[in-house]
Amino acid sequence: MITAPVTKAQMNEWKTLWQNHHAHMRPNRISGAQLDAYFRKKYHPKALNNAEFSEIMKLNVMEQPDYPDYSVNPLIMTYQTQNGVFVGIDLNTGYFHVENEDIAAMAAVWDDLFVARGLSAKDLQDFFLTAQYILLKEAAQE
Repeated sequence: MITAPVTKAQMNEWKTLWQNHHAHMRPNRISGAQLDAYFRKKYHPKALNNAEFSEIMKLNVMEQPDYPDYSVNPLIMTYQTQNGVFVGIDLNTGYFHVENEDIAAMAAVWDDLFVARGLSAKDLQDFFLTAQYILLKEAAQE
């Protein structure tokens, strides 16, 4: 998760990383239901019955430019982790949203879910998403 302003040097580094790797990568994005199962197994969260957070999640999902079908309402699951991070996952698309005042705690969950979800064929055409995936995956292996 990007938590600071991005520099031109970083952008150039990410473009180079994408140019060197994207042609050899294959789509590996999992479904929203699979991401939800991964999250629940790893974090053992408490289900969150918060109408306001659920509505925020729904609106965020439907604002995504590649949301597949606006006639289908997102199927949102909302949780709170043991350290207080709020997480929402759309079972239909795999879109997720993470909130917490502690940026480090929030970023750790976001980064983990981003890597676990993987990349679609469309994502692999985006230098930023691909570079972030590669960098986060490498960091997780260290």
